[in-house]
Amino acid sequence: MLVSVTLAILYNTQEQFLIQLRDDTPGIVYPNHWGLFGGHMEEHETPSQTVKRELKEEIGIEIDGLKSFRVYQLEGRIRHVFSAPLNISTDLIVLGEGMDFALVDRATIETGEHYSPIGKQVYPFVPFVKEVLLDFLDKGI
Repeated sequence: MLVSVTLAILYNTQEQFLIQLRDDTPGIVYPNHWGLFGGHMEEHETPSQTVKRELKEEIGIEIDGLKSFRVYQLEGRIRHVFSAPLNISTDLIVLGEGMDFALVDRATIETGEHYSPIGKQVYPFVPFVKEVLLDFLDKGI
């Protein structure tokens, strides 16, 4: 059975992307990795409803202008990827899930890792997330 999830590519005018350092929780996919905000779809939800709900739960804000970017199917998951400009200050973000968040640029994404001041170490990107962000950058914001 395929699992459906949503992911949000949120970016600012400096072509920086909002990423989340996933919790160190047993049983989650890619603990201690940088990923995108989003999550699993509930039975009654559309992908658009899911991504909006997940963003509200995970960063405490509603994002306007979410657009479908692509749908990826691999590793037994259907990933509905959305994108939107991040038109708010990161000071307004209230992290409801994950250990940390950051804004990163293309050069950081290409390295596949990023330092977390909260975790006090460098953590890797979820490999799929690195590919999706580079795909998004190559298609043009």
